[in-house]
This record gives sequence, C-alpha cells and structure tokens, in this order.
Amino acid sequence: MNNPGIMRLILQHLMRKYQPDAALLNSVESYSCLAAAASLGLPTVSLLHEFAEYTRPSGKMGRTLIASDIAVYPAQSLKESGLRELHEMWASKMVPNSIQIQPQGYLGFNGKAQKDNDWSLRQLLKLEDEAIVIAGAGHVQPRKGVDWFLETCYYFKQLLQKRGDARAEKLQFVWLGDGFHIDDIQVSIWLQTFMQKTGIRGQCYFPGAVDDVQVALAEADIYLLTSRLDPFPNVAIDALQADCGMGTFDGSSGIADFLVEKKARAVTAPYGDTHELAQQLADNLDILLERDGRNLEICKRHLSFERYVEQIELTLEDAAQRQRDIQEVIANSVIFQQRFNPRFYSLDFDDASNIGTATHFLSLLYKGLVHAKPFPGSDIQALVKDQPYQLGSSFADYVERAMQQVVEDMPVTVLRGAGNKPYAGKIALQFHIYYNDLIPEYCSYFKTLADHDVDIFVSHVNELTSEEKTLLKETVSGELYCLPVGNEGRDVYPFHQLFVAKIVDNYDVVGHFHTKKSRDSGGGVGERWRRYLLGNLAGSPPASQEILGLFEDEKVGLVFAEDPHCIDECANGEYIEKLLAPLGYAKRNRYHDFPLGTMFWARTEALKSLTYLDLATFKLSEPIPYDGSVLHAFERVIPQLVQEAGFTVKRVYTPNTYW
Repeated sequence: MNNPGIMRLILQHLMRKYQPDAALLNSVESYSCLAAAASLGLPTVSLLHEFAEYTRPSGKMGRTLIASDIAVYPAQSLKESGLRELHEMWASKMVPNSIQIQPQGYLGFNGKAQKDNDWSLRQLLKLEDEAIVIAGAGHVQPRKGVDWFLETCYYFKQLLQKRGDARAEKLQFVWLGDGFHIDDIQVSIWLQTFMQKTGIRGQCYFPGAVDDVQVALAEADIYLLTSRLDPFPNVAIDALQADCGMGTFDGSSGIADFLVEKKARAVTAPYGDTHELAQQLADNLDILLERDGRNLEICKRHLSFERYVEQIELTLEDAAQRQRDIQEVIANSVIFQQRFNPRFYSLDFDDASNIGTATHFLSLLYKGLVHAKPFPGSDIQALVKDQPYQLGSSFADYVERAMQQVVEDMPVTVLRGAGNKPYAGKIALQFHIYYNDLIPEYCSYFKTLADHDVDIFVSHVNELTSEEKTLLKETVSGELYCLPVGNEGRDVYPFHQLFVAKIVDNYDVVGHFHTKKSRDSGGGVGERWRRYLLGNLAGSPPASQEILGLFEDEKVGLVFAEDPHCIDECANGEYIEKLLAPLGYAKRNRYHDFPLGTMFWARTEALKSLTYLDLATFKLSEPIPYDGSVLHAFERVIPQLVQEAGFTVKRVYTPNTYW
C-alpha cells in the first residue's frame, strides 16, 4: 500500500486496539508503513535486504534510514550502499548511529525433495559420479548475473584445459531456477547463443526450480554467486550449509563480505571480473573441492536463526528505548516546548501529515543527523557536525543544549511589520528575468516598495513586451533601466555587471531578485521556494519597511531570508577558494548560513569587493550543474564578503512561513 494517509489510519486503529510495543519491517518496500509508524511515534526496526542501487523510486533507501529508529543490514556492503544514497540524494554527510549489521540466520526449510529419498540432482541430469558440478541459482534475469556465471564457467574450463588438467572435461555447469525458455528473447536467447558459440552448451544445464535447494546443493561441488547485486541470498546460506566451495564477486553481495570475514573455503574476484574469478577457481580448485566441513561449521556458528531472532528482539527493545527518550523530551522539556517551531521546521516522516514534526527532528537528532533547523536562528547544524549525540548519554541534556545553539553573528529578526518608516536611502532593485511569465508575480511583491526611493535595473534574456516594461516601470517609484543579456551565468553574471557599472557608486542599498523556478528540484519545490523568498524579503509594505529599516543601522551590510534547511558548501569548496583568492580572503571552515537562492538586500559599500573581481568571473555557459560552480560558490560567500568589509549580517523571518 502506497497511500500514506490510509496507512496512518490503519496503524492508528491497530495501535488503539493492540497497543504494539514496536513495528518490525522486513524490507525497504515497507516504507509507507514505516513512515506512518515513525510519524506516530511507534518504535521501528527495519530489516533491509536490498541495495539502494536498484531500489525505486530513488531516494527510498535514504528515507528508510532516516525514518527507522534502527536499521539492520546483513552486511557492510549493503550499509555502504545505503549511506551512499543518503549522502548523494539527501546531502547527509553524517553516518547515523542507528545502523546495525546482523546477517540473517539459516532457515533450513524442508522441501518435497527431502521427503523423496530417491530424488537426486545428478540422476535428474544424468551426470556421472565423477562429474564436478558448478552450480548457480536464481530466476533467470539480468540482476542474477547468469551471463557472468556462464562466462566464468567458460574461462574456468579454458584455464584447466591450458594447464592440461583432465578435470576440465568433468565440469558440469548447472543453473537452478526458472526463467530459461527458448522463446525468451530478453535474456535466454543470448545465454543460448553464448553457450553455443563458446562450445560449452553440452556441459550446461537449466533444470528449472527445484523443490529443495539444500538437497540439490548437497550434490554440487562449487556454488558461484555471480549476481550483479544480491544482498544476502538464502541460497548462498544453503550452499554454506551444504559445505560447497564458493566463488563470488567483491561488492556484489553481502555474502562476499561474510565469506572473507569468516575465512570460508571460498574465492572472490573484483566486481564483474569473470576472468579473475575463473583464475581463482582454477588456482584453488583442490581446496574448493575438499569439502572439509569448514563452510558448514561457519554456517552453524555464525548463521543460527535462533540467535538472529534473539538479536532482533534486543534491537526492538533498543528502538523502544529510543522512542521513550524522544517522547519524554516532547512531554517534559520546557525549553524544547518553548523554542521548537513546528511550522518553521515543517518536516515529517509522513508527507501527508504534519503531526510528527517534533518526533522527526528528535529522531534524527538521536541518530546524529539533522536536516532542518528547529527554530529560526538555530545553529543545530554545527552542534551535530562537531558533537553528535552519543548513545548512552542523557538525550534530554543533549536536547537542552541543542535548543540553545544559535548563530551569534547572523541574528534573526522576526518580522512584525509595525512602527516603521520608509528607509531614507537610495535603493537599486536588480531584477534578472529569464521566465517572463513570472514578471506579474514579482511585480506584485515589488509594489511593497512603493514608499521607497527605488530604481529598477532589469536584465532579461528574452525580449520584453511593451506591456511588461510598463508593468515593471509602474512597480517602483523611480526609473526603469533594461539590459538585454545572453543566457550566461544565470542571474549572477548580469548582477555583477550591473552592480559594478551602474549601482555600487550611485546607490545605498541593492536588492537582488531573479525569476526562480529551480526545475532541477522537482515536486513543486521551486515554486514554494520562490514564494518563500519573496514573502520574506518583500512580503508586504510594512514588512519591506521593517527589512529596509534595518539598514538605518550603518553597520548592517546584508539582510537575507532565514532558511530552515541545513546545507553546507556541498560540492563548491574549490570554487569558493578560487572566488576568494583574488580578494585575499581565506576559505572558512563552514558555510551553513547564506542567502540560499541568491536573493537578498545589501549595502552597496559592503559588497564593494565585487568590483575587484574580473568581470568574466561569473560568465558560465549552459548547461550549469545543479551544484558545484562559481555561481553556487557566490551565494555561499556573500555573508563573508560583507563581514570581511567590516559590516554585520542579519537574517529575517516572517512567522508561519515555510517551504
């Protein structure tokens, strides 16, 4: 079920009726249930048996790690896969303390074959007793790597033949599983072609699914796990239980990690390197065929399903304690109740709800993660990065400390819009237009500046109609100046050109705005972000008076909208260094607070250092990346430029706004 609203209602009913202690979820595909449970404060443990690379929609694995009180992977390689997605799609560089590694146990299902004492894989395939059976298993499809299995077998046979090893002719290659069919033109036809053209067709068998893999593998000598990605397949555990020699690719499966760690009778090769896997098989064939009980003992010692269940029970208790700590803070922490702003924070595990914002924030904080600020002006990002919560210490004390963290040198003014006079200085409004259809929307906000002395400098990529020019001119009290530009450097290059040529020496304050859509973000984010920025920088006549009135203090050099999201320099470190180098400024350790979206008000004198940059600094041709460019570096260094010039920075926030 993918409807979070319905899932939340179902869970609420179950919780009222049965009072469950926790929720145990057995797959990343359980995310809709997980999100509802997490939002409702029900302790959650997710057993994750998937790689993030093939989990769709993309981002689901990261969301699962964020929402689960505890996530359990069977192996390190799967954990690393999930963390890569968490970093790449969720910009989270911290490693949550909520991930555990626990291989699942051997299930040992009894199938029909075990009840039929006469059933034999070798008899079914009419194989001689001295045949060396190399087995693989799984439904025939690309992820299972049947082609890699056949390639490995082919190269293995070639190597033995070149060495004069008579066992080459005894090799028999058996794939257990359905899906191989003469009429399948997606996979089977190409496997058939490979077998025919390499001459191994007579040694290859596709008997289909068997009733009991364990019995079948008892008659195999070597099991090859050649999947492209296969978390911790039960069939591989069956092969260990059958004491087969084993071969696999590094990074393709959690079982590969396990085999190396436990020093199993097995060989591994670099990912997808069928030549090297064949080489390893040939070099270690005697050991692999020995069947000395080592792999069986590893299975018994480390893959007990009873111990696995016991560990999961302990993990559920751990998750329940986490939630008790979190709910205690929500119920009893005075400072949290006073300072946490759910509207500003706005995040929840369940996107269809807004009832779990406090639980969301505290749950992430417990894990050592943070995605948004709990209140305007918070410096939570610095605390979590430098000193994440340590398991075993008092969570209530940590929250107390977290709710007192503020950015001292960039205070936030909560806009009230009362008792202000228009700013007396001369203002330049620099407006870059790429999307002409947004002109009326922006003009409706610019009209809040009607009581101020404002000239508007418009840079535009597309031609403006006479109606559009009239609308722009009537928006402000002063003059309209238009500059046609090419589509280079987005809004920053035209701003730099006009600031240096027309604005810096003739105006007291400059406001920079541009027609933002942010199509890369998707999901309507660009529209919400644009309206949030406009609403906080020019939301109403009283608000605009209050914002511009901040510049009556001669020390104030920059005013921008406080943003709830936690972000840093991202992929812009080298660009920040290159941008600052001509000015003689050093790159700072962190860039957490800046005019995200590059819209702001600034004292022109505070940005005078821009006149020392080459005029082609921001002249970038499209396509410009979503992140990692001198343009993204510019928005991050704006506060630094102002502070280096000796001015202060302020942020503003309009109550009950978010995006």
